[in-house]
Amino acid sequence: MKWLFFNMIAVLLLGCQAASLGVDGGSEVESSDIGAQKEDFGVSLPDSGSTGSAGLDAGIGDDLGVSPSALNLNDVSILWPLPRPNNSPSDFLWLIPKTGQRGPYFPAHRREQLPDPIADFPLAAGEDSMVVGVRFDPCAKRHLGGPCSAEIRLIAEPVLFDGSKEPQLLDDTALHLFYHLTASEAATVAEELLLIAKKSPVPTMGPLSVHPGLQQESSAGSFSRALGDFVLRWCRADNLTQVTSNTFAFDNWGFSKFKWEEDNFHVQLLPALVRKEDSQAWIRRAFRDSLDDPAGLIDPLPLPKADFKYLLSIENYQQPVPERQRQALLVLARLENPLVTINDASDCVSCHVGAQLSHFAERQGLSVHETAEAYIIPAGYDGSHLPGPGTSGNTGNTIMFGYHTDHTGTTKASISRRVIFETIEVLRYLSIK
Repeated sequence: MKWLFFNMIAVLLLGCQAASLGVDGGSEVESSDIGAQKEDFGVSLPDSGSTGSAGLDAGIGDDLGVSPSALNLNDVSILWPLPRPNNSPSDFLWLIPKTGQRGPYFPAHRREQLPDPIADFPLAAGEDSMVVGVRFDPCAKRHLGGPCSAEIRLIAEPVLFDGSKEPQLLDDTALHLFYHLTASEAATVAEELLLIAKKSPVPTMGPLSVHPGLQQESSAGSFSRALGDFVLRWCRADNLTQVTSNTFAFDNWGFSKFKWEEDNFHVQLLPALVRKEDSQAWIRRAFRDSLDDPAGLIDPLPLPKADFKYLLSIENYQQPVPERQRQALLVLARLENPLVTINDASDCVSCHVGAQLSHFAERQGLSVHETAEAYIIPAGYDGSHLPGPGTSGNTGNTIMFGYHTDHTGTTKASISRRVIFETIEVLRYLSIK
């Protein structure tokens, strides 16, 4: 495998204070009970006083070293700009390409095994779905305490666009596709991303956002083409492993997960729920894009000790029970922190709605960042969150990395803090390994 430049001399150390965790009923858990809490919350906590990072486990080899200044956030989590009226659809990537278009591997012949993206629009899964996001993770975890493996993750949303007018997106619906990489492939991918980053027409440093190079260049430019070629090269029929879906039906978002195996999609049970189910719903109980009321129902609920529903009621901000409020904030902090919560050990709604609920709580004067398990942005990394108007704190926005379309049809980029923090950990992993 390939050695990329040089290893980072000093390892930035993160520790999570886990000596005591508040639980329902106001009791405290001593550090000796942390192991039991890991299973209850679906999280992986470092031991009290740990000087290591839970996100930097070995698992794909030790030759991914790269200078921390070589790759930026926007180089490993890439958000494509939406098409402009003068663009050609053939300049973008599509899950089901039409004549003259191209795209990554997506088993369109099995799309009927996936839920339709939106209830009141005649569109099948993957149809007119544009790749809007690409994320590289050299150490993605699937199980608590288990090894990690490398992957590329694509985010695709339905985009109605023929090149003659502004594109139209359909509410919040998306497919996430996961493509496995071997250790040697991950090293090559890291090297390719570094070479592609050097071709960007403008610097890629700064906060995670719509990719600045893609914003600057024409969609038919050489940089855009290089990124497209990269996706086609690494997102193939032989390494697709999983698809997750976020669908929309009349203020009801549905989430589900499918394993791709033996030329078929197989629906999977979702983790961390009070009962065994293969789908979960978020049902908005306020005006869909309201920034004043976060109300909604989660069905089925997450496990009791990972439940933040107390903060979904506006009354609980006005007349709070302090301990219950504190517990809910702690859950939100864990959900944002990739060092203590593994995606595959969390329920879907908690990740997607919790991302916005933490912003809503902050607008009410509460702070997720003051909890013991809030993510600490390491020195030298830009963890800035650029909230879009109408997207941040809006629990009707379920998009964590992509585009949110509100009730007026206005579309805005939406990037959650969880994705920002995960991307920082990817850069740290690359710089250390």
